Amino acid sequence: MQVLLKKNFVNSKSIISKIDEYNIQSWEYAPSEPAKSLEIARKALELSDNIHYTKGTAYANLNYGWSNYFLSSLDDAEQGIHEALNYFSPHNNNDAQASAFMILGVIEKERGRFNKALDNSKKSIELARLSGLKDREAAALNTIGELMCGSGNTLEGLEYYQQAIKLIESPDKQRAVSISTPEIESVTYSNIGEAYILRGELNTALGYLELAQHLARESGTFGIEIKVLKQMAEINRLQGLYTEAKSLLRQADEMARRCGQILYQMDIQMALARVHTSQGQNRRAMELLNRTVRNCEKCGLYSKLQECYSHRSRIHESLGIFNKALEDLKKSNCLNDASCADRIAQSIHDVYKTFEVEQARKEAEIFHLRNVELRSEHEKLEQATRRMGAVIEIGKVIAVSMDIESAAMIAHKRLLELIDAHEFVLAIAHEEDGTIEFISILKNGKFKQTSTISMDDTNSFAAWVIRNNKTLRLDDIPRQYKKYVEEPLLFSIKRALSIALVPLQADSRTIGAMGLLSKVPGAYSDDDIRFIRVLGVFLAVAIHNNRTRSELIRLNTELRNEKQSLEELNGTMKILANHDGLTGLANRTLLDELSESVIENAKRYSRQFAVLYMDLDNFKPINDSLGHDSGDAVLVEVARRLKKSIRSSDIIARVGGDEFIAVLQNVDTPETAQNIAEKLINGMQRPIRVGKDTVRLGISIGIALYPLHGEDFNSLCRNADNAMYQVKQDRKNWYAFADKNKKSR
Repeated sequence: MQVLLKKNFVNSKSIISKIDEYNIQSWEYAPSEPAKSLEIARKALELSDNIHYTKGTAYANLNYGWSNYFLSSLDDAEQGIHEALNYFSPHNNNDAQASAFMILGVIEKERGRFNKALDNSKKSIELARLSGLKDREAAALNTIGELMCGSGNTLEGLEYYQQAIKLIESPDKQRAVSISTPEIESVTYSNIGEAYILRGELNTALGYLELAQHLARESGTFGIEIKVLKQMAEINRLQGLYTEAKSLLRQADEMARRCGQILYQMDIQMALARVHTSQGQNRRAMELLNRTVRNCEKCGLYSKLQECYSHRSRIHESLGIFNKALEDLKKSNCLNDASCADRIAQSIHDVYKTFEVEQARKEAEIFHLRNVELRSEHEKLEQATRRMGAVIEIGKVIAVSMDIESAAMIAHKRLLELIDAHEFVLAIAHEEDGTIEFISILKNGKFKQTSTISMDDTNSFAAWVIRNNKTLRLDDIPRQYKKYVEEPLLFSIKRALSIALVPLQADSRTIGAMGLLSKVPGAYSDDDIRFIRVLGVFLAVAIHNNRTRSELIRLNTELRNEKQSLEELNGTMKILANHDGLTGLANRTLLDELSESVIENAKRYSRQFAVLYMDLDNFKPINDSLGHDSGDAVLVEVARRLKKSIRSSDIIARVGGDEFIAVLQNVDTPETAQNIAEKLINGMQRPIRVGKDTVRLGISIGIALYPLHGEDFNSLCRNADNAMYQVKQDRKNWYAFADKNKKSR
């Protein structure tokens, strides 16, 4: 009998070891191969039930829930986790409870239940800290970070991710059902990358995603690698690299299908739909969204479903299908309302559970409570109506005006009708020079003198709010200020006892702060803060619009200046294109253009003009003996003298190395052309000094008269050239008229 008992004990111990091994394997496989993880969890569950190993059953249920989460079976996942907690809670198994509440947190996040997800994640953190499980704490911090980023608070999300990184990198980690360090690191870096994508800082995002991808491959965490590929695709989409984005998404989809990652497959379809929409391929995007909507509805993935409805609504609108656009928009809003209703229902449930009274007393109180509640609700409604009116007025001001001071004055006026304050403050951050500009309005409506401080100022509450992107409320400034500033010197703080400041955001950046000061302690309630935040949204829009307008004005001014510069440059280039680069005289191109108008005028008014073709005598020896630089200097001086010798109405151009053409307008007689030719020759008689050397030049000139020697410019030039050539042959340094009977050479 004892032998049999011993044998059964050994067998049970062996089975327990096998169950524990299964549970460890199932937990590790869940993020990467959830289908395989689920299969192993079921084996562990069956074995545990057979030998009544309750601890093994609890861990198997935990893994059952974890794997079903990745398979998008949220109901099964939740059931498994609660079954596990039924064992872990009474046994005070904090490490397993930390894992369970972490999983419940991500399940509620997928269902779009922000508060429940947050509560479960906070419980996970508390339990993880009690057990010293830094990896569990880091995982829960990631969930909270995702919730913050999902609600638009990317800076707060990044703070949670940074806390997770510090935990991972710190020594003396303790683990139970462990999440490997590379795995949790890759998750965190992936989430940081996602946050920077949301902030539009794509290069920073890519750096973190590449690190996450490396760690995911190192730990064999396919789920995270899939997520990273999807995020990298989003960066490519935002950069207009649609082919690259699709390629990355195809890789991610193939990996997700291979691993049975249904949750990630839906994310990939949504991402691919965004790419198609960006390319204008709306119908293809619609097909993907319809498929995703069906899957999300089936699995109860309400957070993804809301995004799908919203995206599909925009596509319907772009296609002109307005009834369906409105229908999807209502569905999207309905999911938002359902999320809010869920929180309210939970609160009511808690109230009834906590405050149970006898039926008779309840009925007796109902009438009284109804009257009190009606009066209270009426007062709340009136207050809400007044505050909504203020919001609408702010919206109207912003809609019709770009003036910040006007918007600030309206905000001040409406706020003071509803909230006690002796000063309204609007702080505008200027990132370009690291300063903060203040617009302060006193209770009497007078503006205080505008002031500017550094964004790093340690004595400014507004600077603290802008730097940290956090709301600040102090009920007793003299007692509470030291946590935020060194010495409150600004905003007439020394006369104020209460302060309420909220950050202003636009384009995922903190662009300022707005708030109130009061001489009354504890002046501002949570409702006041919420109202100031709402008004802050409108003022942030006003600041953003004002900056956009200023930037447009600046760009327009720059554009005008650039246009003027281009016109001037164009003029300069035109001059360079039509003038000789060395002498500054007209070149052959410009000469041909100008000659057309000269001929036209001569024909119209029956006038005569002359073309003088000139070539320097003895110029080549100067180039050969003194060099080309000296030759160029001589040509510049020659051009100056030639230009000085002709009339202002005449044209002179350099058409070759040492060849020039002059066009003399309104030549009444051949003697006029002859006199100018002699003047040109005489102008060349004086020696030309080049450095230490002195050179002498002559000039041979051929003259052709219009219309005697030709009726077009080319003919006149040829005949003048022939005449000049004859001078060169006969005597040089003289002139001759063309012979109309002699052919051009």
